[in-house]
Amino acid sequence: MASEDKRLFYVMGGEYTDTDFETLITRTNEIHGPYDTRPEAEVQWRELSFKNTENTLVKYEIIEVMHKIPKNRVSGMILQSGE
Repeated sequence: MASEDKRLFYVMGGEYTDTDFETLITRTNEIHGPYDTRPEAEVQWRELSFKNTENTLVKYEIIEVMHKIPKNRVSGMILQSGE
């Protein structure tokens, strides 16, 4: 079955153990999305980032993911953005 690539965006992050931002503290990780466009994801990223400016160990980033969607499911498909 043929498939079509669908690009989606997620906002991921949380509180890290240090400013190397390599290890998330357990249970602080968050995933928001999917969003159909990067500008939609940027709205959520901005809100989360500015909400946590007092904590230098909190960081969020936008992740772009390519999903394979069967062509027979793409026609007329509406993806919901947000949580």
